[in-house]
Amino acid sequence: MKPGISGLPLNKNGTSPRANRQLNALNRGQSGRYKAVIVARNKSRIGAKTIEQQITDKHAARNNGSMPSSIHQRPKPQTSSREGYIDIYGVPDNR
Repeated sequence: MKPGISGLPLNKNGTSPRANRQLNALNRGQSGRYKAVIVARNKSRIGAKTIEQQITDKHAARNNGSMPSSIHQRPKPQTSSREGYIDIYGVPDNR
C-alpha cells in the first residue's frame, strides 16, 4: 500500500495517471503485485492531505507504528498505536 495524491485529472477510464506511472515502475519485477485504488475524488489539497495522513496513521496504528510499505516516504505516521489513533481522530481505526 502506498497512499498518494494526484493533482492531475483522471484518465477517461477513471484511473489516475500518477498512480499508473508508479504502478508500472513497481510492477516491472512482479506483474500485478500492486494495484491502484482511488479512495476520494475532487478534494481540496488540504482535504486530500488529511485523508492521506489518516490512511498512513491507520496503518501505523495496526502495525506498531510501521509505514504502510517500504516505498512509502511521506507523510510520516503521527501514531504507533490504536489508542494513539483514537486520541487523534476520535474514532477506532476499524472504520
